[in-house]
Amino acid sequence: MPVLRLNRAALIKHARRHGDESAAAISRTTGVPESTLSALLSGQRAPAMPTLVALASPYGLASDDLLKVRP
Repeated sequence: MPVLRLNRAALIKHARRHGDESAAAISRTTGVPESTLSALLSGQRAPAMPTLVALASPYGLASDDLLKVRP
């Protein structure tokens, strides 16, 4: 069954365009705790919708821009 995961590359690409070069900077910009961000970036956790919105909004993205499907 397919699993939704955070599209790490898309988040990092857009964060860097906005000057956020580290997980700490992304956390400050989005309000998502670093521990949650770390779990999402490593694939240990699937993103919840409120978290996706928090990660996407500051970078001008839609939530689905940060999703990818893993088989």
